[in-house]
Amino acid sequence: MKCLSKITILLFTILLTFYGYAQDSNEQMLASQYFQNEEYDKAALLYEKLFSTSSSQYYYSAYLNCLIQLEDFKKAQKVVKQQIKKNPDRLHYLVDLGFILKLDNDIKGSEKRYNKAIASLTENPTSIYELAAGFYDRKEYKFAIATYLRGRKLVRNELVFVYEVAELYYILNQRESMMEEYLNQLHFNSSELEEVQNMLQEKLTKKSDFAYLQTSLLKKIQKNSNKPVYAELLIWHYVQLKDFDAALLQSKALDRRYKEDGARILLIANLCLSNLEYNTAVKSINYVINKGPDCLNYMIAHRDLLKVKKTKIDNSYQINADDVLSLDKEYDDFIGKFGKNTTTASVLADKALLKAYYQGNYDEAIQILEEVLRLARLNPFFVGRCKLDLGDVYLVKGEVWESTLYYSQVDKAFKDDAIAHEARLRNAKLSFYNGDFEWAQTQLDILKSATSELIANNALNLSLLIMDNLSLDTTAVPIQMYAKADFLIFQRKENEALMMLDSLSDLYPEHNLADEILYTKAKIYKKRGEFDVALNYYLKIMDKYPDDILADDAIYEAAEIYETHQKDNNKAMELYQKILTDYPGSLLVVEARKRFRELRGDYVN
Repeated sequence: MKCLSKITILLFTILLTFYGYAQDSNEQMLASQYFQNEEYDKAALLYEKLFSTSSSQYYYSAYLNCLIQLEDFKKAQKVVKQQIKKNPDRLHYLVDLGFILKLDNDIKGSEKRYNKAIASLTENPTSIYELAAGFYDRKEYKFAIATYLRGRKLVRNELVFVYEVAELYYILNQRESMMEEYLNQLHFNSSELEEVQNMLQEKLTKKSDFAYLQTSLLKKIQKNSNKPVYAELLIWHYVQLKDFDAALLQSKALDRRYKEDGARILLIANLCLSNLEYNTAVKSINYVINKGPDCLNYMIAHRDLLKVKKTKIDNSYQINADDVLSLDKEYDDFIGKFGKNTTTASVLADKALLKAYYQGNYDEAIQILEEVLRLARLNPFFVGRCKLDLGDVYLVKGEVWESTLYYSQVDKAFKDDAIAHEARLRNAKLSFYNGDFEWAQTQLDILKSATSELIANNALNLSLLIMDNLSLDTTAVPIQMYAKADFLIFQRKENEALMMLDSLSDLYPEHNLADEILYTKAKIYKKRGEFDVALNYYLKIMDKYPDDILADDAIYEAAEIYETHQKDNNKAMELYQKILTDYPGSLLVVEARKRFRELRGDYVN
C-alpha cells in the first residue's frame, strides 16, 4: 500500500512538472506573439512572470527589450541592477545598464558603466569575448574595440582578437586601422597571408583603400626586409589592380633573394596570359629563360612562351600567316630540343591544333594528336582533352563517325565529370549539325542539369532553339539551314555560313530564327574585328526582339563593343544598366553590374 502511495505521489509530481512546462511554453509563445504584434505591455507582463520563475537569460533579454520599447527606463535599470548584484562577474550586465542610461539621455552615467566594465576585465578570454559581444549587440563598436585591446594586454598576446578588431574597424569605416590590424598579424604570423588576402579582397572597395595599402606595404618592406610576406601581399595587391608590370618587378626581387628559379615569375606570366597581357607575360617568361639551361624551370618557361604565342593568335581578329608559320617552326625547335614526352605533350597538342585550324592540315593534326595519346603516364584529363580535340578535327574534316567515337569515349571514361558533359554536348551538337534534332534534343535534356553552368546554359539554349522551331505547324527546312550554317562556322568557313544565313533570311524573313540569325552574324563579324557591323546586328536584336532569349546576350555584347572598341563609356553604361533593370534574371547580371560600377569609377574586386 505504501509502495502504491509513493508511485501515486511520483506520478502526481511528474504531471505537475509537465503541466508547469506546458504552461510556461504556452505563455512564452503568447508573449512572443504579443512582442511581434508590438503589444509590448502585454508581452512585458508575461515575460516578467516567466523571468521571475526561471531567471533564464532568454527571459531576461526579452523582458528587458519590452521595457526598453515601453521606455520604462527606471524599471529596466532596476531589473539590470538586480542581475549585476546576483552576477557581479558577468560584465555584460554593466553594458545593458549603460545602454539604458544612454537611452535615458544620461551619457556620462552610460560611459561610466561602460568604462567600469572594461576596467573590470580579467585575463579570462571567455569574459573578454562576452563583454565585447555585449558591446557589439548594443552597436557600441568603439567600446567593443577597447575591450579587445585591453584584453590583449591582459593576456599578453598581440596576436589575439585581430579579425574581431579588424571587423569592428570595418564597421566604423576606419579602413586604415583595419588594414593595420591585418598587416600586424602578418608581422607575427605569415601563415595567415591567404586569410588576410581574402579579408582584404572582401572589404576593400575604394581606390583610396588600395592606395593606403600600397603605401603601408612599401614602408613595411623597407623596415622588414627579412619578411617576404609583405612583398608577397604587395604582389597580390598589384595583381588585383591588374598592374602586372609592378607585380613582375616585385616578383623578380623575391626570386633573386630566395633563389626560386623563376617559379613565382611563371605564376605571374600565367596571370598575365589569363588577362591577355601578352607583353608582360613574354617579359616574365624571358626572364626565366635567360637564367639558362641550369634553371629548374627552363623547359617550362619555353613551353609557356609557346602557349602565350598560341593564345595571342587564337584571340587575334586578323590572323597573320607569318605568325602562324613562325610559331609552327618554334614548336619544331622546342620538340627537337626537349623531345616528345609527358612534359612536352601539351606543346605537341597545341601544334596539332595550329596545323588544323590555321593551316588546314587536318591529317597531320590527327597524326600528331594520336601520337600524343600513345605517350606514357599522361594525365587522364589531358588524355580526355586530346580526344575531344581529335573529335573536333575529325568533325571539321567531315568524318562524323570518327568524331562521335572520340566524344563517346570521353563521355564514357569520365561519366559525371565536367569534361564528360562537354563531350556529351559536342555529340548533341554533332547530331544537330546532321539534322538529327530529336536525338540531339534527348542528349540536351540530360545536360540541362550539368554541374557546369556554362554547359547547362548552352544545352538549354540549343534545346529551346530546337523546340521552338520543330512545332507541328512549322517546316523543318529553316532549322536545317541554320544547323548547316552553324556547322560551317565550326569548320571556320564563315563566308559560306554568312551566305547560308542570308539565304535563310530571304526565304523566311519573319521566321522565329530571325534573332538567332542576327546574333550568329554578329558573332562572325566580331570575330573578324568588324565591330561596327557586329554592333549593328546586336542593336537590331535589342530593338526588334527585346523579349527573345538572346536579347540580354546581344545587349551585353553591344555594351562590350562600346566600352572596349569604340571607347564610348556612356553608351556602354547605358546598356549595362539596361541588363540590370530589364533582365534581372539574366546570367549576365553579375558581370554587367561589375562593368557598370567600374565605368562609373567604383573600385571592383
